[in-house]
Amino acid sequence: MPATLKKDPSATLDFAVGLSAWLAEGEALATVTFDVPEGLTKGAEAVNAAPVTDADGVEHAAGTAGVVWLSGGEHNARYTVTCRWTTDAGRADERDFDVWVLNRTIPRPLSGRLAP
Repeated sequence: MPATLKKDPSATLDFAVGLSAWLAEGEALATVTFDVPEGLTKGAEAVNAAPVTDADGVEHAAGTAGVVWLSGGEHNARYTVTCRWTTDAGRADERDFDVWVLNRTIPRPLSGRLAP
């Protein structure tokens, strides 16, 4: 079962797929592409040029993660996104993750009332 990440329909967010555990020592990503289903809008996609932290809080060094910007989606819809990559050693693979689009709210006001 793929990992499930959440976003609001109005949010534009970057999603990082950390691949450092999959790479051999000294190996780096050469290319990364993301297949995004109809309903979500794909923005920029790239191999990370600087360290990034994934949804689990793990930091990945430059050249070891794929990053994609996603926006849109319908409330309560799940979308499967496929990340495909090649490495500087000539290896290639792919992994899926799900994006669950939900209208996100503030769990509770920080004070007795919301600021205007």
